[in-house]
Parts: sequence; C-alpha cells; structure tokens
Amino acid sequence: GTHSRSIHIWDVAACKIVKDIELTSFKAGPSPNYSNMAWSPNTKYLVVPTSRGCPTLIFDTRTWSLAKALEQDTLGGSRSPSFSQDGKYLAMAVAGTDSRGNLGNHIVKVYSTADWHLVSMADFNDTDPHGQGWGFSIDRVAFQPGTHNLAIGASGGFGFPPGMPI
Repeated sequence: GTHSRSIHIWDVAACKIVKDIELTSFKAGPSPNYSNMAWSPNTKYLVVPTSRGCPTLIFDTRTWSLAKALEQDTLGGSRSPSFSQDGKYLAMAVAGTDSRGNLGNHIVKVYSTADWHLVSMADFNDTDPHGQGWGFSIDRVAFQPGTHNLAIGASGGFGFPPGMPI
C-alpha cells in the first residue's frame, strides 16, 4: 500500500485482506521500505525497515501491535532484514555513521530477538584515512540455514581514481 502508507496482510487462499496496519501512527518516515519486509521463522514478528532517520518497526503478529521500534542513526535507514533460522537473531543492513565517524551504507547490525538489544555491529568501512573510498553499499544480509553465519552482499563503485594506491 505505498499510496496509503499501509501494510495489507493477505489471506491468499481466501483472496482477502485479513489485517491492515496503518503506518501513519508510527514514525515510519516518508517511505517505509515495503520491499524489504521479513517474517520471523515462527511467524511471531513482521519487520518493516524504514527510511532515513526513522526506526525499524517490528510488529507482534499475534496482536498486530508494535513489539519494538529499533531506532537507527538519524542519517540512515534500514534494509534487508534477515532472521536466523532458529529465530534468535535479526540482522539488517543499515546506513548511518560508522565507528570511524564516516557516513555510508556499509553497516550491519545484529539484534537478539529475546529483548531486541544490539548484539553486534560491524562496519565495513571502505574509506582510507585520506577520505578516499570505494563507494560500496551493503545491499543484502542472509543467515546460512541452521547456523548463525551471516552472508553479506555489497554493490557499488569499487574503483579508486587512477594512480591512487590501494
């Protein structure tokens, strides 16, 4: 529902909407990232990444209430949520300020689903001390089934100016 700022939960077999979640009452920003939503393996949670400066919304599907709003950096948003197969962890690619103070789309955060605390944050900073970088963006994260191993996919410029030492 990109025009209505709603999430429509469909019963495909019955061809009908069983639940509408109106996002205007949540700080979802101008454009929730509908194309990157994810269900937890036990279907207890639905994660809705949001745009720049807005929290990632996690809904409890038993009550359709907000279980948690994961605040992100005011400069970034979130994308590509992925649950571990056992449902203990949620990983996402995020944009924002990394540990060196650089802005970019090269951060991965992992949360515990038991209490939604941040377990791990890794920034894959591609910028050297002179501010030169490859300009890549982390696009996808995915847990390997049956493990807590995480695959991380990136895209971007991958090129330095001619003569720049790598």
